[in-house]
Amino acid sequence: MLLKLALWQDVQEYLEKRIDLIIPVGSTEQHGPSGPLGTDLILAEELANDLGEERHSMVSPPIAFGVSQVHGAFPGTISLKPATLLAIVTDAIESLYQQGFRRFLLVNAHHGSKATLQAACAQVHAQLPDSRCLSVQWWELPEVRSVLMEMFGAREGHHATPGELSMVRRRARCSTCRRWTASSRCRSWSPGRRRTSVNGIPTGASGRTRRSPAAWRATASSSPLRGGWWKCTAASSRIPDQRSTFIKRPMSRPRSTRPSMIEP
Repeated sequence: MLLKLALWQDVQEYLEKRIDLIIPVGSTEQHGPSGPLGTDLILAEELANDLGEERHSMVSPPIAFGVSQVHGAFPGTISLKPATLLAIVTDAIESLYQQGFRRFLLVNAHHGSKATLQAACAQVHAQLPDSRCLSVQWWELPEVRSVLMEMFGAREGHHATPGELSMVRRRARCSTCRRWTASSRCRSWSPGRRRTSVNGIPTGASGRTRRSPAAWRATASSSPLRGGWWKCTAASSRIPDQRSTFIKRPMSRPRSTRPSMIEP
């Protein structure tokens, strides 16, 4: 059941039987030359909806913005401060708690928000002792990591990866995906090379951004969150963070020589 499509009477009836709620958390930020800005948002909402349908759980509207300062130089990126995201999540959960919800699952699709969401769950537990809040990162689930490593290996990269873009292509089927797939700009990216910049300007991608159609379909064939949704983070906590070896550098773009539209 989608909260955004429900009547308040529907929610009241649901609360007479259930106290759990799924909250998708995404971001609006650049995802290289092959992925839409809403990649994380699309994944979070689609995975949460799949899980809600399987478990007959209610799914809230998604949180569309995350902690994305590192991508701020790319046009279209919308970033929140960690304190802002923390306040949004905790205030929303507190509001829902007052209505009768007690179990909250945060389906997160943006790595930059991971620490903030974990802090939000800790704060919820401190303020609302009889509640339960859990933050799940879909890419850390053991089943997902094994498939991604088997198919892409080190070429999976760290951002705008073949794995996440394949699921967006499969699920969103948006005009943006079709436009990038058909464009010469996308076809010019060699399958065997890492193109993290073009003419000295960072593209936002880390790792290979293209795979064969068969690989796209295989990666996107099933939902990563199916089965054991309250236990998934306990298992994923044993997986070493692949990003610990990635040197994070702030991404920047050359300052434009064109005059600003807001300058006097």
